[in-house]
Amino acid sequence: MFKNNVQLALMLGWQDVRQSYRRSPIGPFWVTITTSVLITTMGFVFGLLFKIPYKSYLPYLALGILVWNFISGIISDASNLFIGAADLVKQIKLPVYVYVIRLLWRAFVIFLHNIILIPILFLILQVPMNWTMLLGLLGLILVVINLGWIVVALGIVATRYRDFSQLTTSFLTVFFYLTPVMWNKDGLSTSVVNLLVKYNPFAIFLSLVRDPMLGEYPTLRTWVSALVMAAVGWAGAAFISRRYASRVVYWL
Repeated sequence: MFKNNVQLALMLGWQDVRQSYRRSPIGPFWVTITTSVLITTMGFVFGLLFKIPYKSYLPYLALGILVWNFISGIISDASNLFIGAADLVKQIKLPVYVYVIRLLWRAFVIFLHNIILIPILFLILQVPMNWTMLLGLLGLILVVINLGWIVVALGIVATRYRDFSQLTTSFLTVFFYLTPVMWNKDGLSTSVVNLLVKYNPFAIFLSLVRDPMLGEYPTLRTWVSALVMAAVGWAGAAFISRRYASRVVYWL
């Protein structure tokens, strides 16, 4: 049963991607093209403003934007997890994880279309490759694990309280500027770094993926923080799911 449910979730997620770009010859690569133009433009402008060499800043910015878009896209869609699938929820009783996997898979497929920009960029700028980059994959897995409990909790709560969709959008907008996506933490004072980076969950997620891709090792504190968030988050999400998941169909 579990295997069948996972296969169903993957099929639904794939269908979502195909439906979104139906009758488009380029399909999801439109997002890739748009993202590449955005990264190039922002890299040039902010590289001049921050006085950072283009060769070192562009990979930093590109990875930051791609990972941030992946994370923020999933959290934003989480508030519409059951509302957007209202017809399916009302007709068929499926476990919550089916909808969670569907969303994560859909976002990951789009992410794969965008991540091809990184090896192309590294080749153009002659950024050296090393084995540290493999840690980025492990970091991405840990980020997805954390995003899973966020989707479960937010999906259920946002179905009951519809204002959470707008609150989530505002929340993500604020944290985009508080997270080192465009700016580099090395240029900040210690107290500011502690506030904006060390205690910012989005900065932790970003560091897990981006730092290894740039040849740096995420600190032990970063790994431990992500693991603790995953453990505590999934415990909370499991409680919310057990108590309120059965009521979702009545809130739609």
